Amino acid sequence: MSLRKFLLSKLFFKHLILSLIGGLILLWLIILFLGFYVKRGGTFEIPDMVGMQLHELKQEIDPKAKFRYIVIDSIYDDRYEKGAIVQQDPPMGSKVKRGRKIYLTVVAMQPETVNTPDFVDLTLRQALANIKAAGLTIERLTYIPNMAKNAVLDQKFEGKNIKPGTKILKGSAIELILGKGLQDETVEVPYLIEKTLADAIALIHQSSLNVGYLSYSDTTNNKIIKVYRQRPLASEEERVDFGAAVDLWVTGDTNFNFNAYKRENIEIIPESGEDENIDDLF
Repeated sequence: MSLRKFLLSKLFFKHLILSLIGGLILLWLIILFLGFYVKRGGTFEIPDMVGMQLHELKQEIDPKAKFRYIVIDSIYDDRYEKGAIVQQDPPMGSKVKRGRKIYLTVVAMQPETVNTPDFVDLTLRQALANIKAAGLTIERLTYIPNMAKNAVLDQKFEGKNIKPGTKILKGSAIELILGKGLQDETVEVPYLIEKTLADAIALIHQSSLNVGYLSYSDTTNNKIIKVYRQRPLASEEERVDFGAAVDLWVTGDTNFNFNAYKRENIEIIPESGEDENIDDLF
């Protein structure tokens, strides 16, 4: 029998139909088995564990889930308490089987430390960039008479000289001792109205000045608050000494009317396009 005749024969169609039926039955059995297996084991939705302590998991999570928690890393994060969970895998909302391993990252019980960089002989701009990169902050800029204007002459921590390489807590504040020249030179006060607090502080330090009195009108969330008043004013005529303090009043109100304070607080209003980009300072 030729292939063509076989493909057109009743025998071929009979075997084809039987094969299709057998395949459908096998597929149905597989689906039935999987459904039974899943139902027997049960599935559970993973909750949001971020911010929780490890000892709270047994109290807050369904004990029937029998999740197994594995801490794979610990990091420094000052937004959370020590020991708090900051990352989880699988993420919140995932559907998983009973007994699933949950991989967690927690805040280190011991704060992260960094090696103190060597700032001596750097310019102020370079030192500020290195301080930011190291995860440190500025306590204050102290200026003394020296021909090396705005060059770092010494570095201190908690009022004492600190050697490069000394381990200190991340986020610690460093005092820089800088030269202010041998003449009685002065500096301009930057325009800070409507700047975020972080940008305002960066501009103050970049201008060889210090942050003085800081008044929060509502929130203390540094990521959203902006400056609405400053003293001294930003002025082309009035200048201040190196290291002088600039007082700031800030608000987190998104509907705050900054225009009502501009005439009172500034003598220089930057023209459009002249607003300095903080990112360029580092």
